[in-house]
Amino acid sequence: MNKLFPFSMIAIGLVLLYMGYEVANSNSFVSIFTHFFRGRPTREAIWMLVSGGIALTSGLAYLAKGK
Repeated sequence: MNKLFPFSMIAIGLVLLYMGYEVANSNSFVSIFTHFFRGRPTREAIWMLVSGGIALTSGLAYLAKGK
């Protein structure tokens, strides 16, 4: 049971990172519009990338701690 939490956090982190990458690089009208006028990805993509990184890091840290 103790190993389930870090592996689930790693899986959630990887899924969020993938989804954030896909949203940031999609060819939708909103994404193209945001890139053209702001020069950066949408807020949804940024939040998915940040939360995915946090989830992945916390899962790896918890797994490395050996608890």
